[in-house]
Amino acid sequence: MLGIEAHVVCPDKKAGDKIQTALHIVDGWQTYSEKPGHPFDLTHTFADIKLDEYAGLVYQRYDQRVLDVVKHFFDKNLPVAAICHGLQILSAAGVLQGRSCSAFPMCKLDVIAGGGKYVDFEAFSMNAHVDGNLVSAPAYPAIGVWMREFIKLLGVKEFLIADCPMASELALNVLVTDKPDLSRQQPVCPQDVSIKV
Repeated sequence: MLGIEAHVVCPDKKAGDKIQTALHIVDGWQTYSEKPGHPFDLTHTFADIKLDEYAGLVYQRYDQRVLDVVKHFFDKNLPVAAICHGLQILSAAGVLQGRSCSAFPMCKLDVIAGGGKYVDFEAFSMNAHVDGNLVSAPAYPAIGVWMREFIKLLGVKEFLIADCPMASELALNVLVTDKPDLSRQQPVCPQDVSIKV
């Protein structure tokens, strides 16, 4: 689909293994509860990936090897998509210095501590933010616009994304093959999810 091949990997797992994702729900308290998300089949083995063969990164796991992968994608100025608490990984990887990004509001201090400027969207808004090769959003309701902007950074010229909040449990690592062109910074609003670039 879209001329893009996505590889789903996870540290310490092999192709064919399954991973369980989680969905964080704010139930009116100061924090969130965790509900089971969608299970995913891994398509490739993490230990076998060759980073130079990938054009973009969508990730969600706190692991030193993932931090190394994140640094690689930022060093090469390739597209990276981070949502919700994923910005904590970018902060830990040291790649937020001088960048602006959104995250779940509880992660604002992590963004600032990592040298980034926090873009304050309402937690469950359908907004994403683009800063160069980085696409970020506060939480799962924004997944349609967030993924649309990531796909645009990959250089895909025409596509349609249906607004599907349940598709948001991206608690996994997805490496995307193909090469993009980057250099923009702008907030993105959820209008016109059917677009032509």
